[in-house]
Amino acid sequence: MLRRAVRAGVRIAFGTDAGIVPHGTNPRELALMQRAWMTPQQVLVAATSSAAELLGLADRGRIAPGRLADLIAVAGDPFDLSTHHDRLRLVLKGGRIARRFHTSIEPVPLAGAD
Repeated sequence: MLRRAVRAGVRIAFGTDAGIVPHGTNPRELALMQRAWMTPQQVLVAATSSAAELLGLADRGRIAPGRLADLIAVAGDPFDLSTHHDRLRLVLKGGRIARRFHTSIEPVPLAGAD
């Protein structure tokens, strides 16, 4: 079904309305979308700008001057969606560093980070 929708040009938004979803499954879901015939670029757009626009929040979901950003930085290829959680290096929330990761497992606390 997803393959046909993507081929037909349907805008896809990442997310769920399923009420109860186990926490921490987003990285796996992103990888599954990629395996279901979406390019890595299409998956990232679905998880960011398309999701925001389709929710009526067009001022969010993009990196642009003057906007606050919640985003992550990963080591290696950012389009290798299946291993983002293992390669996480930095979390920005509201345009500020929220957490840096010394390794993919142990976070390094930052002075002044909330």
